[in-house]
Amino acid sequence: MLPLAENVSTPPIHKIVDRYLVYVHVPSAPWDFVVEDDDDSRTPDFDKYDVQQPHLGTDGFSATIKQIFALVAGDESDGYGVLRPTDYAQRKTLKLLSRAQKAFADDVENRQLGLSFPKGFVATDSEGGIRIEWLNGDKTIRLVVPASENGQSYIYFEDDSEYGTSDRVNGSVLAHFLRLVR
Repeated sequence: MLPLAENVSTPPIHKIVDRYLVYVHVPSAPWDFVVEDDDDSRTPDFDKYDVQQPHLGTDGFSATIKQIFALVAGDESDGYGVLRPTDYAQRKTLKLLSRAQKAFADDVENRQLGLSFPKGFVATDSEGGIRIEWLNGDKTIRLVVPASENGQSYIYFEDDSEYGTSDRVNGSVLAHFLRLVR
């Protein structure tokens, strides 16, 4: 049996989020968490901790995160392939989304226009990678995170006049593309 989270001693800069112990900054909202950097060597053994869903709001960011948590808690696979994202895909996606949400919220023009982070639709690929799609009319943004670090993350974008991909994937770039679907 897993120990309860309150019985686990964790430093104050940590927060248990679903099955993740994440490094957090001072939150501006209950769901505002950030995984600090790409150094996954500091990532603890998650199975030691109780699984606790964070308090998330009803905005697009929260709805997207909730879908990831639902996949993590769901069946591991079906006849078509893997349904549950790999640990690598989960960590990488949460990292990208939290950084994109911060960049999106910090953008002065987004605030002036009253734009909020859009809701994405989350699915896994057949190997446990994560794909998130944001749609608005003829505009599509797709974030693809592979199942392992051996794969390549990318952002696909499309509207009525152009389409393409960006291999440059970080929170700021994703936030820029997401503005296109608002």
